[in-house]
Amino acid sequence: MLDQLLGNPLLLGLIAGSAFLRGPDLDLPPSSFEGLDVSAPSVTLSPAVVAASAAAAVAAEKPAVPADVVAPAADPRAALLAEVDESLVRGRLNHAADLLEAAVASEPQRSDLRLKLMEVYARQGDQDAFAGQERKLAVNDANQAERAGARRGAGRGGRARA
Repeated sequence: MLDQLLGNPLLLGLIAGSAFLRGPDLDLPPSSFEGLDVSAPSVTLSPAVVAASAAAAVAAEKPAVPADVVAPAADPRAALLAEVDESLVRGRLNHAADLLEAAVASEPQRSDLRLKLMEVYARQGDQDAFAGQERKLAVNDANQAERAGARRGAGRGGRARA
């Protein structure tokens, strides 16, 4: 008979539901919590999760600007770089790479766009694409420091772009 009762899902649901309807017993004295052994949390977050959380917190703290207040960008290149930076803040590396790839294809002489694209590739861990852009980058004194910085970022490793 007990097996029939415990095997009946409807009856078990009614029993469980009645326990929830009754609610928690809030009349416990504070002394009833003494002696409880609660261990410290043992969760370790990866650096990527911590960085993503920090980026999301920074993005959430930015005040929302109504669309009618935003002034149109006079320079389309500045608008492109602003959109790329926003994509990087939000962790949308593939979107940033797509924007920069199109910009570099239309203006291959612009070292700043190529360096920014190399930075995105370094953050993605896409060493082949990084090296390809590095070979195309014109060597001059102005971009040597940025090039070295991007190379250090690519050496950190990661995974290839999907």
